[in-house]
This record gives sequence, structure tokens and C-alpha cells, in this order.
Amino acid sequence: MYRRRRDAFVPLSFCRILREFCGNFAGYTQNDTKHLLQAVLPRYNLTMKKDVQLTKRILGRQTASPSQFQRVKSAVSKERVNEFFSKKHRQGSALNYYHLFWIFVISSVLGLVLETVYHFVVFGGYEARFGLVWGPFSPIYGCGAVFFTLVSRGRRVERKSRFIINVFLSCAIGGAVLEFVASWLMQTFFGVVSWDYSGTFLNFDGRTNLFFGVMWGLLGTAWICWCLPTIIRFIDRIPENRHVLATVLLSLFMALNILTTIMAVNRAYERSQGLPAQSQLEQLLDREYSDEFISERFENATILPEESS
Repeated sequence: MYRRRRDAFVPLSFCRILREFCGNFAGYTQNDTKHLLQAVLPRYNLTMKKDVQLTKRILGRQTASPSQFQRVKSAVSKERVNEFFSKKHRQGSALNYYHLFWIFVISSVLGLVLETVYHFVVFGGYEARFGLVWGPFSPIYGCGAVFFTLVSRGRRVERKSRFIINVFLSCAIGGAVLEFVASWLMQTFFGVVSWDYSGTFLNFDGRTNLFFGVMWGLLGTAWICWCLPTIIRFIDRIPENRHVLATVLLSLFMALNILTTIMAVNRAYERSQGLPAQSQLEQLLDREYSDEFISERFENATILPEESS
């Protein structure tokens, strides 16, 4: 149900949460009301009203202290997260292939940028951290973002602090497991070692450690609580006739990109063992994706045939 205030419709659940956090307080000042509505009304396709009386009627109060207003802002933040993780979104379009694919692509790019900046700040200098032969993508971050999105569905914010702690622990454990599995797969099938944490505190077979588990937790928490709802709203604003074509074309490109990367790395592994090209495809791979190309494209990766099974 919705409560009508002139031209605006405000969900009763939102009115209730405001009353719950405001209690019997007098309400809000004009500026507080304006700032609060600027943050909330766009979610319901409403526009700011210049009529101050309307905003006061929507909120049902007149004045508020700074501490009271902070409590309401916290309530609004909680309501935003609850809305995104609601049953409607879990059953609706937020989990279809379209959303998950673009989450994967956007996160693959953002993750690559973040890792490049981290390497520059911590170790100095630039190092190529690409994960695929074409484009600025690091698929492990894309997989991590999709994983975090899927496992976080259905959570509701009863207490914000408890919600953040649960999300952090889930992302830290899930990210560490993902990193471990990715390292094992690359080393087992292709003899590729892209990272080795041997000798670090609480490392697990050199494939992951406590520090990067914490980093996964922080990244996942920031992604779920702040980045993800914004990205979903941005994706939903794209007209359907445009996003369908773009999704199909980019899906084909990414599929070919991943397949080519697997074949190029596998051929590099075979060359390291002295195996000659057996087909025209392998000859093409040798020409286009030589050892020099592989070493420059994947600077942080090392092919060790003796490590592969």
C-alpha cells in the first residue's frame, strides 16, 4: 500500500521506519528534510518538492536534532539495503543473466584497476595484471563479484553492524576459497603460478593467506553494501532494446576471449615442454601468442611444467 501526499506516493513501510527511528521527536528542519528526501525519493521515481509543507507532511515531523537526524539517515541506509535484497528482487530481474554478466564484466575491469594501483603503491612501478589475452579484464574479480552477489541474496538488515559483520565473514571466507581454487586449477592443468604466498602469515599451501582473506572481506563488504545497489540501478536504467544487443555481442566476445586465453596458455605450456605444433590452429597460436607475448601480457604469471599434473 502507498500513502498519497498530493502528487507523491511514499511506501508505508518507509513511513513506518521513519516513525520507528524518530519516536516522538518533533521531526526535521527544512535542510534536513531536503537532504533526506534527495536521498530517498529517487528510489520511488519521485522528484523533489519545493513545497516545504509537503516534505514535512511526508515525514510527519517539524524539527530534529543532529543526532536524531543521523539515526534517520541510518534507517534510510538500512531500508536501501533491505529493498535491494528483498524477495521481489530475489525473484525478479536482479538475478538474471543480464545483470550477472554485466556485474562480471564491470568487476573484472574494476578489479584489474584496483590490483594495478595496489601493486604500484606497495611495490612501485607498473606490472601488467591482465587475466585474458584481450581487453582490460581480470576474471577472478568478476567471478568473486558474481559469487558475492549470489550468496548475499535474501539477507535483511535487522542490525546494521551484525549485517556488515556477516557479510564481511562470508566474503572473506568465500574470497579465500575462490583464490585457492583458482590457483590450484591454473597450476594443476596449465602449470601456471600467478601468485605464491608461501612464507606469509597463515598461508594455505601458498595459494591464499589471512591478509588477502581480510582484503576479500573488505572488498566484498564494500561491493555488497555500497557498489552493488548503485550498479544494479544503473543497469536497470539502460533501455532494453540497447542492452540486449550489447549483452549478446559482449557475451560472444568474452566467451571467445576466455577460450582463446585457455588455448594460448595451454599452447605456451606445451612449448615449454618442447612439443611442436600439431595443427594449423596450434601454428596460429604460436605466431599470435608467442612466449614473449605471454610473458608480457601476464607478467605476474610463471609457467612451471613440473608443477602441472
